[in-house]
Amino acid sequence: MPVDMRDQLHEAIPESLKNIILVMNATGLLVPPLEPDERNERQKSLWVATQERIERFLPGFLIEVLSAPTSPRTRPLSQILQSAGASVPASPVPS
Repeated sequence: MPVDMRDQLHEAIPESLKNIILVMNATGLLVPPLEPDERNERQKSLWVATQERIERFLPGFLIEVLSAPTSPRTRPLSQILQSAGASVPASPVPS
């Protein structure tokens, strides 16, 4: 495969995945954990499965794409994941 095509794929795949994740989040399918956690079991299960798979090849990707809003009732997603024992990269993943 030519180098130019590899570079294009290297950029296009995360961007396409980001768009899919954002659509799934906007429709209420993929919802990050918040406090208090009001997600249903399907949302919780899908989040865990998605996070496990994406973290293998794009560490920190979900945290970057779906950072939780901060309000008196919620904490940032990175803090919630750290308190749950999940590994959170020190720097964000470039998009």
